[in-house]
Amino acid sequence: MRNLLAGGIAGMTSTVLTFPLDLVRTRLTVQTTASADSRLLAARYTGMFHCLFSIWKEEGFFALYKGMGISLLGIVPYVAINYASYETIKQFFAGTLDPYVFGGVFGKGMGGRPFFRSSSILKLFFS
Repeated sequence: MRNLLAGGIAGMTSTVLTFPLDLVRTRLTVQTTASADSRLLAARYTGMFHCLFSIWKEEGFFALYKGMGISLLGIVPYVAINYASYETIKQFFAGTLDPYVFGGVFGKGMGGRPFFRSSSILKLFFS
């Protein structure tokens, strides 16, 4: 249980620290440079730092974290299960864990993977 909590906290921390960069990457990727009548338009953002500071200046600091809730719903359980599974497998191969516990944790960890990966689609939709 302690490993599950540690993994969840690690996943939350990594998401909070890197989410603004993910938002910048997404905005730079989806910015359009052509209009409907095929005239070229200037890109809104010229680079990573310009995009980051423009969002902060125009929309406020908390706009850098818009859509993070959806990301946390997927990342926290995903990292928690991965970390707990890793620690359980490590204990199993070291010979300090009952084989029945290993089978239960490994099966639950693999069963949760499809749900947590599908949350990436929701994150893109809501950001």
